[in-house]
Amino acid sequence: MKYIKVLLISIVLVLAFVVAVQNYENLKTPLIFSIDLIFYRYESPKMSLASITVVAFLTGLIFMGLYGAAERFRMKKLIRSLREELRSRDKEFESIRNLSAPYETVQQEKVAE
Repeated sequence: MKYIKVLLISIVLVLAFVVAVQNYENLKTPLIFSIDLIFYRYESPKMSLASITVVAFLTGLIFMGLYGAAERFRMKKLIRSLREELRSRDKEFESIRNLSAPYETVQQEKVAE
């Protein structure tokens, strides 16, 4: 499974590199973003399409990394609470088993006689 994952990641990286090389002229095209509100107007400096794509990718990577970390901490907390509940139920089960054990031995002794 590990080799398949490495192979798929390598293929995706090679394809991304091929697309970038073949579309170099289009990727270096400068773009200007503008916001025109009634009370405010903003125009960004010229940025290449490649830099916008990289910034968008890195922004998504950061947000998804933070989301993944938060989800992992939430799952760890859930696992911890479920393990504690399991321990308490095991203790309860053992105490119930220990309560019924003397009765069973007395019954077995009566049957043996």
